[in-house]
Amino acid sequence: MSYRVAVRALCEFTAKVGDLDLRFTPSPTALEGIAGHAQVTARRGEGYEREVALEGQYGKLMVRGRADGYDPARNRLEEIKTFRGDLERQPANHRQLHWAQAKIYGWLLCQT
Repeated sequence: MSYRVAVRALCEFTAKVGDLDLRFTPSPTALEGIAGHAQVTARRGEGYEREVALEGQYGKLMVRGRADGYDPARNRLEEIKTFRGDLERQPANHRQLHWAQAKIYGWLLCQT
């Protein structure tokens, strides 16, 4: 028997620490997130790949997801996050969750 899990769900379950009260966290809307991704990826050069599907297996766990971008010429993987407000005020536990996603995508990329 094997289990399937999305990268985001895996990270939200395993990397969550600190305060669980998100009421005072300014979150961008879905449209702001889409616009932020478009703004960042528009600056990337030729050969840049958007929405890179990745998957890999660890024991009986099948992990899959989509990294926001990959530049094969620079071997650079990106997980783009948008934030409303002063980035210095973003809680450390949120940054930890974002880094966990980037690290899992990096591991998946190395599996290919």
